Amino acid sequence: MDALYRAEELLQADRDAHDGYAVHTLEYYYEQTAGKAPAKNDQKTAKLKKAKTEYCIYCGEAILKDGQVCTAQGYGCRCTTSCPDCGQNLRDPRHTINGEHRCKFKTRIKVAPIKKPAK
Repeated sequence: MDALYRAEELLQADRDAHDGYAVHTLEYYYEQTAGKAPAKNDQKTAKLKKAKTEYCIYCGEAILKDGQVCTAQGYGCRCTTSCPDCGQNLRDPRHTINGEHRCKFKTRIKVAPIKKPAK
């Protein structure tokens, strides 16, 4: 029973973190707390991991790790998805006009298109 209560707590924390919509199911958290490995073919988890890929606004490449060096800006600059001045996510179309961000701090950023990895 302790594992079930702990699983319910984890599910509620997941809901709180994702605006009321849990990423995983109660069964998933129960398997984790009961010491069982979660199912490998969890399609919902795979889709969410794929959807969470972020792309740099300057070079358009996938951001695979923290502190990744941006190929468009050169040495020492990091890939990012947000405006350096106002902090808005520029991959959200609500924060751009025709692919360009016009910041209240007079910064203008032309958002690079997303580059798909070569297969």
